[in-house]
Amino acid sequence: MKMTERSLKVLVIDDDPDVGQFLTEFLSRRGYSVTVISDPEKALEALSTEMFQIVLLDIVMPKLDGLEVLKRIRQNDSDICVIMLSGHPTFERAVQSFKDKAFDFITKPFEINDLTSVLERAAEHYGFVSDLSDRACRQIAEKIKDSRQRLSLSMRQLASRAGISPSLVYQIEHCQTTPSLTTVCRLAVALGLRLEDLFEGL
Repeated sequence: MKMTERSLKVLVIDDDPDVGQFLTEFLSRRGYSVTVISDPEKALEALSTEMFQIVLLDIVMPKLDGLEVLKRIRQNDSDICVIMLSGHPTFERAVQSFKDKAFDFITKPFEINDLTSVLERAAEHYGFVSDLSDRACRQIAEKIKDSRQRLSLSMRQLASRAGISPSLVYQIEHCQTTPSLTTVCRLAVALGLRLEDLFEGL
């Protein structure tokens, strides 16, 4: 079975160009696909049209506070992994970040080992799959779509049941993204399927 490399997509939201350049180089060398956007409003627009598995989000930015960006991300996507970055950490900011379901909180300047460790834990926690065959991607997409239509559910209704965004359901059904194992599990439960049903025959 031919394997196709599907890099995990990371969105960096940080107004500091030096941080953006460093993270681009660091993450690209480790096989991640990296997009850096310094304007929080434009980053939110990108999140509504593109699929990212991980967001690295700075807290202190001039146009829009990172904590507010996190709240707005959560209004549309409860599943995406968001890691907060802060050069001015406070207890209150850390607490608020975790209340809004940030995966972790890293202080700047950060150690390479710390960032690597957080990314590895994120991959383990979310069950990210970076190597998935085209065949597997197509099969999962087809089975989810067939099951949804059999139950007469719209994409929005399925998204609500699974606790994910409608745009993510669309991208999965059209095989435009590699979902995390957590997302696949949520969809299986929402559709009354066993997880193994989605992978049967591969």
